[in-house]
Amino acid sequence: MATLRVSHNNRCHMSLNRETSILILGESSADTEVVSSVLRLEYQNLRTCSDPEAYCPIFDKVRPRVLVLTFKSLDTCESVYLNLHRRSAVLQGLVHKTVVLCSKEQVNQAYKLCHEGVFDDYVLFWPLVHDVKRLPMSVHLALTALEHMQVAQPWEEMAALARKAEQLGDRLAEQINKGRAFTESARSIATSAESAMSGALNKFAKNFVDSVIGDASLVQDHDRASREVRRIGDAVIAPAMEHLLEAQKPIRRWVETITDELQGPLDSARQLAQSANRLRQQILLVDDDEFVRRIVAHMLRQANLEVHAVSTIESARQMLKVSRPDLVLLDYLLPDGTGVDLLKELKQSAPLNKVPVVMLTGQSDRQVILDCLSHGASDFVVKPVQRNALITKVRGFVGH
Repeated sequence: MATLRVSHNNRCHMSLNRETSILILGESSADTEVVSSVLRLEYQNLRTCSDPEAYCPIFDKVRPRVLVLTFKSLDTCESVYLNLHRRSAVLQGLVHKTVVLCSKEQVNQAYKLCHEGVFDDYVLFWPLVHDVKRLPMSVHLALTALEHMQVAQPWEEMAALARKAEQLGDRLAEQINKGRAFTESARSIATSAESAMSGALNKFAKNFVDSVIGDASLVQDHDRASREVRRIGDAVIAPAMEHLLEAQKPIRRWVETITDELQGPLDSARQLAQSANRLRQQILLVDDDEFVRRIVAHMLRQANLEVHAVSTIESARQMLKVSRPDLVLLDYLLPDGTGVDLLKELKQSAPLNKVPVVMLTGQSDRQVILDCLSHGASDFVVKPVQRNALITKVRGFVGH
C-alpha cells in the first residue's frame, strides 16, 4: 500500500491557505463572486465587498494579507487603492500585497502600474478567465513573499536593537570623555589653587617683613610670624591640597578603567550595528502632506526599508536626538520653516553631517535647487513621486 507523505512545507502551506485573509473589492457582487469562486478551492478565508462606502471599514476589519481589485477600469483600481491609503487607519502598518485584474487591452497599463509599485501583481482575467490557475498562483506567490518578510522580522528587530546599542555606546563614550576632561580640569584647578595660596602666604610674609623693618621691637615678633606662616603652609595647606589631589586619583583611574572595560563591548555593538545596517536601512521622511507621507512610506516599506515619518522640522529634530538614520527624505516647504533650515542644521552637526539628504519637492525653480545643493543636499526627488525613481535613488545611498 502506498504511503501518503505530506512535507512540512506542504502542511504549512495548507494551514496558511486556511488562515490567510483575502479581501476582494469590486464594482458588482457578481464580479466579486466570480473571483471568489476561483480562489475558494484553495483559500477559505475570503471576504468580498462591492459597496464603495464599505471598502475602507471592511479593509480595516479584515486586515487582509492579500487585496484583490476586480474593477474593470485600472484607473478605478488605482483610485480605490489610493483612497484606502488616505482613509484607512491600518493600511500603513499592515504588510500586504495587492493583485489587480485586467483585460487584454489593459496589460501594458497594468504592467506599468505594477512596475512603478502601485500594485504588486496583475492577472489577465477579463472578460474571460484564460488561465483559471493564474489568479491562485498570483495569490500564492504574494503569500510566499509575505512569509519571507516575516522570517526576516526577528533579524530586523535585532538590527534595531543593535543600532540603539551603538547609539548608547556613542553617548556613553561621550560622557566618559567629559568625565576625563572634568577630572583633568579639577586637578589643574587644585594645582593652581595650591600655587596661588602659597604665593599669597609668601606675599603676606614679605609685606609683614617690610612693615616692621626699622622697628627693632617688632623683629622678634616678625620672626615668630614668619615661622608661623611657613608652618601653616607646610603643615596645613600643602597636606590639604595633596589630599585633594590624591582624592581625585581614584576618579581618574575609574575613568580609564571603565574606558578599557567598555571598549570591547562598544566595538562589538558597532560591528553588530554595521551588520544590522546591511539587513535593513533606516529612512527618516519629513513631509507635512499626510497623503505623501503615507504613499512614500508604503513604497519604502514594500522595498524592505524601515521608515520613520514626521511632518515638521521640530518633530524631525526630536527623532534625530534618539536615532541616526541612514538617509533623510526632506520636503522643501514645511509648516515651521524650509527643508533648507533643517539641512543646514544636519550639515553642521557631527555625526549627522555624514547622513545623505534627498530633497522632496514639487518646485522646479532653479534657484531652489541651487540653494539646496549649496547647503549639502545629495539629490532630489520630484513630486508626484514615482516608485521606481524613488527606490533607485534611495538604494543608491543606502545600498541593497
